[in-house]
Amino acid sequence: MHIFLLKLICEVTSSTGSREKYISIGVPLYQAAIRGDWKAAESILKRNGDLIRFAITENEETLLHVAASAESTKGVEDFVINLVNLMEKKDLELQNRSYDTALNLAAMAGNEKAARIMVEKHPTLMDIPGKRGEMPLYMAALYGKPAMVRYLYGISNKMSGDFWSHESRGWVLQRCVEAGIFGKY
Repeated sequence: MHIFLLKLICEVTSSTGSREKYISIGVPLYQAAIRGDWKAAESILKRNGDLIRFAITENEETLLHVAASAESTKGVEDFVINLVNLMEKKDLELQNRSYDTALNLAAMAGNEKAARIMVEKHPTLMDIPGKRGEMPLYMAALYGKPAMVRYLYGISNKMSGDFWSHESRGWVLQRCVEAGIFGKY
């Protein structure tokens, strides 16, 4: 289910007040998420905690989407921990315009630490498919992220359950073979 986000993003045709608001709030939040600078984000979030649910990119990504797709560093890991601690489970289900959750983006980026933090809080998050039914495990295989594939497969109950079909299991196997990660376990 696609959850529509409250938008902070302004359109090119919008008023300068909205544009200024985005430049003064959205851009610093984005930069803080990419760098893993929790102190910078926290100072903004203290003034308005609802911003954790706002889209801050044109693809309607939240702070968690941005941090989950960033390079995995200690700062980004701490950022994700602090952010997830502020979030409710339903906030972790927010999807961008492409219907990807932050877990899907972490799977694509191979950001295993961020994925572990999200799944620890919301274990069924890994059962939320993307636009065309792509599960996070499939995305990790598609992008050739063997450590992420191992982690997600290990917690997927061998790809069983209501969200897995013979076809979707076959897609994961095919992507693992194509990425050269099949058999490395």
